[in-house]
Amino acid sequence: MQNVKIGSWVSFHSNISGRKLLGYIVAEEEKENIVKIYVPAEKRVCHKSISLLTCEEETNLLETNLEMLVDLALDTKDYEWLQEIKVLENKH
Repeated sequence: MQNVKIGSWVSFHSNISGRKLLGYIVAEEEKENIVKIYVPAEKRVCHKSISLLTCEEETNLLETNLEMLVDLALDTKDYEWLQEIKVLENKH
């Protein structure tokens, strides 16, 4: 079992397309070992077992991905995360 937590970037394969997707864990679900993941490239949220995830240390985000993350941080009222995203924006 991997050490994933809210805020971790993870990759996984889509059940539908089989493509590798990159997402950000936004919540832990009540069911053990299930997390909610926001996928910026597809502008959607999905639920996955942590056993299907790979932790990603570095991410290469597009400017539009960062804008979506800002929106998500504001929607969830996670101002600490918002500041972290702003730091990433300034690096681009």
